[in-house]
Amino acid sequence: MLPFPYDTTAPFTGASCDSTDSLPFDQFAAQGKAIGAQSFMTVNYGSGTPAEAAAWVSHAAGSVALWEVGNENYGCWEVNNWLAQALENFPGYKPNDYTTVNGVYENPTCPQVTQGGAQGTQTLATSYAVNARPFLSAMKKADPSARIGVPWAFGSDVAGASVPASAEWNDTVLGQDGRYVSFVDAHYYPFSFGGRRAAATRVTSRCCRP
Repeated sequence: MLPFPYDTTAPFTGASCDSTDSLPFDQFAAQGKAIGAQSFMTVNYGSGTPAEAAAWVSHAAGSVALWEVGNENYGCWEVNNWLAQALENFPGYKPNDYTTVNGVYENPTCPQVTQGGAQGTQTLATSYAVNARPFLSAMKKADPSARIGVPWAFGSDVAGASVPASAEWNDTVLGQDGRYVSFVDAHYYPFSFGGRRAAATRVTSRCCRP
């Protein structure tokens, strides 16, 4: 497993207890199977490669029910090395330049910061749609039966999960890559929820293909 793309923020250190992979994949998959659970795995889009993603799919050998290419790549808080490479090669973007911007820990050279919400989201979507396709292709080649999804964004009407110009992301990504994916992964964080539980929720929906 590759090292994390940037430093973690855990408040403790110690060679005997901290680890970037405290639950190895094989152990995770075996424990999930033992209790009858299905595994959902996200491959490293931001600083990974299609070959690395395909290798994970091959290694899993059918033990994973759902795969996703990247995590919340519609936001500036995610590592996105592809923006600094062809085909996008976004001017001024520094992949590992993170700081607090307007109270949010994100990349100040990200398109959503420098171009604004709508245009920045369109730039992120265009880059992702093109660069995620080799991931999808390589993963399917490794396992033709693999069910692979992509991030889907909620609009500003959904508190705790809104993405600026979400339609730009959804329409661009699904318009270009929809034929290659089996579902979309929509993240919802009910920060203002007043009930008994207020945990982060992941909503996975099928789309595009049976």
